[in-house]
Amino acid sequence: MGARLFQLADPVEGALPIVVAPFRAPALAFGPERPAVLVQFSDPDRPRATALGAAYGLSAGESRLVEALLGGASLSAYARAAGVTVNTVRTQLARVFAKTDTARQQDLLIKVISELPAMK
Repeated sequence: MGARLFQLADPVEGALPIVVAPFRAPALAFGPERPAVLVQFSDPDRPRATALGAAYGLSAGESRLVEALLGGASLSAYARAAGVTVNTVRTQLARVFAKTDTARQQDLLIKVISELPAMK
């Protein structure tokens, strides 16, 4: 099983994205390798849309969509807030998938979260 994305809800700050990925920890001084997980919390100061656009070649609208998804927004909630249709948002998301070499929202968010330090 690969990495999984979870979100902790915070009514004030919004969602805090967390990536959990399995790995095998090497044996210390004795014993076999042990199963373990790597837990990565994203920076609560999410990247600005301009940083996302520069990092992945996204348009301003695509960058705002990714930033909203990082904040825990659903596609329909983002569409309402942006004043566009859900079909428009789905089209933007398909373009984002192509530009980031991902195919699912979870994979997209894991990729962006794991590359956040490089965007600061």
